[in-house]
Amino acid sequence: MTPASGAFWPFKGDVSFENYLVEAKRTDKKGIRLTEDVLEKIYKEATNDGKIAGIELEFTDYYLQGVVYKK
Repeated sequence: MTPASGAFWPFKGDVSFENYLVEAKRTDKKGIRLTEDVLEKIYKEATNDGKIAGIELEFTDYYLQGVVYKK
């Protein structure tokens, strides 16, 4: 796990598994801003390491886990 990786953009991902590099975002607010640029960063970092790009968004009562694919 990379602590505060979202605060320091040079770090890659938050959690690295054998086949996945996962970017994790958490907030107590009602939303998280997720842009195509962020998805591109997540995708490139993972594929450059030969891994599948994953994302996890965590809110107070819910979390979402998924895979980032490029069309």
